[in-house]
Amino acid sequence: MKALKYILMLVAVLALGAGAVMLALHLEGEAPSAPDAPVRTGTASGGVVINEFMASDGGYLPDDQGDYSDWIELYNPGNSAVSLSGMALSDDKTRALWPLPDISLKAGGYMIVYAAGKNISDPDKPLHANFRLSAAGGGVYLMAMSKEVLDSVEYEAQQENMSLGRSVSDGSWQVFDKPPPGFPNDEAGLAAFEQSRRAADSPLMITEVMPSNRTALADNTGAYSDYIEIYNAGGEAISLLGYGLSDDPSDVMAWRFPDVSIGPGEYLVVFASGADAANTDLEKGAIHTNFRVSAYRDTIVLSTPAGLLVDQVDVAQMSPDTAWVRAMEGGAYGSSWAEGSPSPGYPNTDEGAAQFRAEQPAA
Repeated sequence: MKALKYILMLVAVLALGAGAVMLALHLEGEAPSAPDAPVRTGTASGGVVINEFMASDGGYLPDDQGDYSDWIELYNPGNSAVSLSGMALSDDKTRALWPLPDISLKAGGYMIVYAAGKNISDPDKPLHANFRLSAAGGGVYLMAMSKEVLDSVEYEAQQENMSLGRSVSDGSWQVFDKPPPGFPNDEAGLAAFEQSRRAADSPLMITEVMPSNRTALADNTGAYSDYIEIYNAGGEAISLLGYGLSDDPSDVMAWRFPDVSIGPGEYLVVFASGADAANTDLEKGAIHTNFRVSAYRDTIVLSTPAGLLVDQVDVAQMSPDTAWVRAMEGGAYGSSWAEGSPSPGYPNTDEGAAQFRAEQPAA
């Protein structure tokens, strides 16, 4: 009987052990193979974490130089500031590629590091890592200089202009088609991000657009190109070098101004011919973009060299030689737009339109 008892006990122990091994193998193989898991993350150290990143920026967030750089967002979820000294960012978990500068990230604070290989670590300027992110898949690693991985995220192929970020509610990684870099990953954060992308108190504005120029204004080549008029309502001249002008709000830096200035109270007419530098003649004051304005409906966007929105106008469909003009209210330009007579280079008034016509060569 004792022998039978020992045999039964041995069988029970072996059965429990086999079950435990099978359960462990099941759990070990299940998590990485989850079909809808976009990322695999490391265990954060309890301090600063990687909160969001974009590995395929095709026009979403211009950096301070107006380039579309991929970016990494760091976040401090703690209750006190954390020094970043001694930490590094990398796309290779075996190497601490880019040491973070000696700055502190405040409690609840966010910090953006652009990843375009520019290597700018001056704490008084926007930060740029010395490596790029791969849109085909890879990893982002927050490391100690000793190569210890403090936090990480590994990802598969990324779609253009979409980010991966931690959910505000539960910390899980999600895809964001409208990312809010530098702000919480929720609707309020997105609204705050969009507001932050507007240039404050710029005196520049778009005042007139001609989407179907047939006979109104000839350019320097004798052709009738569509045009966009910029006005400086300020008291000082402004250099437009590097400013962006576009007919695509998702790519605000589609075309950049050459080295030209606009004086106080002056207008600048830009021909939207698509010819760009081939027809631009700065000595004659003729500037051409690399895009045309649609005669049906279009959106024109003016941005600073860093991609901050200065002005934007939705252009309605109009008949040929009719301008889309910003109305003047009490001697100053307001926010309303309407169809009107063209007056490029002059105020959008009846007097301005008459003066423009008087200046045109006789047919």
